[in-house]
Amino acid sequence: MAHRIVSDGLVPKKPDKYRSPLERRPKFVKAIGMVSIENSSLEVLLAELLAALLGIHGEFGILIYFTPKAAIARIDMIDNVIEPSLGDHPELAAKIRSVVKRAKAVIGKRHDAMHALWTLTDDPAENVAQVFLPSWKGRRS
Repeated sequence: MAHRIVSDGLVPKKPDKYRSPLERRPKFVKAIGMVSIENSSLEVLLAELLAALLGIHGEFGILIYFTPKAAIARIDMIDNVIEPSLGDHPELAAKIRSVVKRAKAVIGKRHDAMHALWTLTDDPAENVAQVFLPSWKGRRS
């Protein structure tokens, strides 16, 4: 089996049929990866927001926030404690609801990026296509 040298050792070279066509488009690969990295930072901040709303230490907020595996369910926890935590502060509660709404939208976009099939079109310019599963109706990026 052929190998290529990478920074962390020898890695078997994948047959072409198992390689992602995006390997030829590193800027897209980097951008898709950054979506995941930035999302992780957002979620840690949301966990700290949950802790602040509950009046508990940030580490406990992180433990509670990351217990559910579904990202939207985690944001729903924040949404559910806004009123009991901030009922006496309607302007602040409205700002937090706005943050929750935007966070849901951002996490939805992350979901689309991470769970789509990324490929190249048949176009000679090799445009990148994002195919949303289970549908095969791709969207060009």
